[in-house]
Amino acid sequence: MTMMQENPPGLKSNFKLVPVGKDHFAIVDPWRFDAIMKFNWIAVKSPFKLYAKSRFFVGGKWVTISMHRFIAKTPTGQVCHHRNGRTLDNREQNLSNMKKRDHTVLHHNNNILLKHSPFPPGH
Repeated sequence: MTMMQENPPGLKSNFKLVPVGKDHFAIVDPWRFDAIMKFNWIAVKSPFKLYAKSRFFVGGKWVTISMHRFIAKTPTGQVCHHRNGRTLDNREQNLSNMKKRDHTVLHHNNNILLKHSPFPPGH
């Protein structure tokens, strides 16, 4: 099933939903949709979040790709950060490549801010 959505509040572009396994959907930009749909995506749980991944056989071995790294063309040695924290939101405006150290510092600083926030999580 695919859907074209109108702009919900806070989203700058239309988007399409890509099935990720049987229970989840990833958000992608419409111009990425056809390339993304060439793969069969599953939801893989990392310690705290879900990521869209695909496996395929090429050159005599199994290869695993992550949807967000595929879309962002993340170079080896870097990580792809989801700006809004939603790991199944793989629109270009939500992805940025960075050094692993910078990513670790970013999340460490965000965790400190969340712990000292006067607001409950999600606000």
